Amino acid sequence: MPIRSEQELEKAVAEYQRLGQGALSSADADRRDNLNADIQAYYTEHAADLRKAKPERHDDVEPDTPKSPADTHP
Repeated sequence: MPIRSEQELEKAVAEYQRLGQGALSSADADRRDNLNADIQAYYTEHAADLRKAKPERHDDVEPDTPKSPADTHP
């Protein structure tokens, strides 16, 4: 069944993760494979439209606050 919205995507990912835990019956393995294909298809089709899960990392920017007292400069 194709995924048509981000809400359906979230439900599909949650079910996929639930099925990924423990031993699977043949029916569950088939369902997980189908969910994987649907999730991949949704990501491929909507990659430019999806909201970012995490902010982009910028390694060339100094952090605003030190991570530990040893990182401070007197």
